[in-house]
Amino acid sequence: MRASPDPASSLLTALNRQREEPAPLSAFKVVIDRFLDGDEIVHLALEGNGWTWVDPLMLVTDRRVLLLRCGIFGFWGKRGEIAASDVSGATLKVGLFFGRITVRSHRGTFLRMRYNWERIARDFVDTLNQMISGDHR
Repeated sequence: MRASPDPASSLLTALNRQREEPAPLSAFKVVIDRFLDGDEIVHLALEGNGWTWVDPLMLVTDRRVLLLRCGIFGFWGKRGEIAASDVSGATLKVGLFFGRITVRSHRGTFLRMRYNWERIARDFVDTLNQMISGDHR
């Protein structure tokens, strides 16, 4: 995968893989400023299902997997992270109306997020697992 030169363009590229409309930079500026280092590259992004007014976002960067959440009033918070070297794999659990993605570490910790669209979530999980195994190009 060809890396983008900065966090903003790499995040937008990763988000736009799953969107019909391009992601607006203004909506994710706070994510870039608060949670990504200046030279961190985002390889994958998945916007999840927060049920009501809470929208989760999972990012896979060159350094870690981050689980973020945008709350009711638009404030972003970090729910958890796993260092890239510690990620052991990702799984997908399919449900009737939504499913769940789980990213696990070698230490037994995990990040879990609900999703809406199985095809997009499956692509995210498959690509992450390929990256871990070294098969991703």
